[in-house]
Amino acid sequence: MRNKRLITLLGSVCLIVVLAALPFMAACPAPDDGAAPDDGAAPEVIEWRFQAAVAPAGSFNYKLVEEWADLVWESTNHQLKINWYPAGSLVPDEDTFTAICSNAIQGHYSLAAYYTGIIPEGDMISEQPGGPLDWYWFQKLWYVWGWEELWEPLVNAEGAKTLCMFFDPSAAPIRSTIPIRHLSDFEGLKLRSGGGFARFAGDYLGAKLVDLVGAELYTAAQMGTIDAFDYATGTLDFDWGFHEVAPYIIMPPGCGINRCDIVCNLEAFNALPKDVQAALVDTSRAYSPVFTWKLGEQDRIATQRMIDEFNNEIIFIPADEWVQYQEYAQEFRVKEAERVSPTLVKMFEIYEEHLPDALIPCAD
Repeated sequence: MRNKRLITLLGSVCLIVVLAALPFMAACPAPDDGAAPDDGAAPEVIEWRFQAAVAPAGSFNYKLVEEWADLVWESTNHQLKINWYPAGSLVPDEDTFTAICSNAIQGHYSLAAYYTGIIPEGDMISEQPGGPLDWYWFQKLWYVWGWEELWEPLVNAEGAKTLCMFFDPSAAPIRSTIPIRHLSDFEGLKLRSGGGFARFAGDYLGAKLVDLVGAELYTAAQMGTIDAFDYATGTLDFDWGFHEVAPYIIMPPGCGINRCDIVCNLEAFNALPKDVQAALVDTSRAYSPVFTWKLGEQDRIATQRMIDEFNNEIIFIPADEWVQYQEYAQEFRVKEAERVSPTLVKMFEIYEEHLPDALIPCAD
């Protein structure tokens, strides 16, 4: 019954995303009536190299960012060609942001937790313990309630620019090689996680943290280097084969909806012709909800396959323990914000003001 409830939840999230996407889809860039007259010369082709730091080649997520690049190619009148490279192929995944800032590569598809050594606020905006489960609320945090205006200057100051954000339509669950049925089971657990949730799990739940990138998780779980981990949602978990080595899916997720982004080098962006800049930005914004909708539907399918074909089990933490978890999470968010910066304090003041009813629910 609980497995069916999770699949129903994923389906409901997909419907919300479809409805949210409609106004964005209508915003795709129109032809520029003010473009310069055609003098017969073909426009110069500008080529950029982007690394998909969280997606292997051939994965569903990788195909989605390739689709975005195709749309950019068309909307820029074949002037900007973005070439994608899979996880780890150009630089280590945890170094993609640094490589962007130095223009060694021009962009990536990743998440802010991978570059918190440069922007400390990234930990808590990527994976907040006890955060909102519904993509709708996370979108409002960024685009309506002011998180984007607080975050983007931090990115710009390092020489980078956010082109678009993709919100995972369902929060990333903890996958485990052993059953986790109570919060006390985290004590001494060898856990790989990222963002704020990793420190929370260590400080409040007693987990032993192991630092690994996504490409290392399958082997680490198989060899017993880790007992459990969180990484992505159903689609990417399935593409990595995690259902084969970690058959237990722990719910509710330890952290709320995650946010990935496509970021580019700021100087390279500013060097683009103005019409190409506008087409790139508009296409990226319009594609964000489309990405989320497509990924949400694929998440539902992948999760159902893991249950039906591979006997994965969904385990729900008891409701009374989850109430305690949420109290710990709120305390942790306040402490972390005060430790990191006034900007993060402001971001979480907005968070607490608007999201009291949107946090991860208890299982009933």
